[in-house]
Amino acid sequence: DGDPRTHHKGQKIYHYSSLIVAGDTVVVGGRLKGRAHQSDPVPGMREVAEGVIKTFDLRTGEPRQTIELDAAPVVSGLAAAQGRLYVACEDGSLRCFAADR
Repeated sequence: DGDPRTHHKGQKIYHYSSLIVAGDTVVVGGRLKGRAHQSDPVPGMREVAEGVIKTFDLRTGEPRQTIELDAAPVVSGLAAAQGRLYVACEDGSLRCFAADR
């Protein structure tokens, strides 16, 4: 829309690298901006960045839900099937979330 955006000190900024559409929901996943990927060749680094999953209404774009994670989703690490969201995370875990009913 061309309007400038404001970042407030202390506000978390995420880099989104995963997107899927499941039914009438858009799902995006990302990592806390400024944190290196786990696969980055940084000697001695074992830190896994925080992550987030956000959902939006496909038609209106209205936000529906935000889920903060202690590990970021891997790039293209989202899948949906039978009312469930699967998230592959950088810490090696696979997380499953059921749809709100």
